[in-house]
Amino acid sequence: AFWKDGWNILDLFVVLVSIVSLSVSRIPAFNLLRLVRVFRVVRLFKWFHSLREIINALTHAITPVFSSFLIMLIVTCIYAV
Repeated sequence: AFWKDGWNILDLFVVLVSIVSLSVSRIPAFNLLRLVRVFRVVRLFKWFHSLREIINALTHAITPVFSSFLIMLIVTCIYAV
C-alpha cells in the first residue's frame, strides 16, 4: 500500500535527498539538493482538499494570464515604435 500512493513516494524522495544533502554538505554542488526540502510543503495538499483546489485553480490560470501578458507586450511594443 505504501508504494501505490504517490504522496508516500514523494515523501520518501524528499527524505532521501535531505539525507544525501546533509551527508555531503561540504561539496558546494550538492547545496542545491537542499532546495528539494521545499517539496515537504507539498505534503499539505494531501490533507487540505481546499488548498489543493486553490493550487489547481492557480495553475490553470497561468496560461490565460501569460497569453494576456503577451498580447499587452505586443501592443506596447507596437505603440513604442
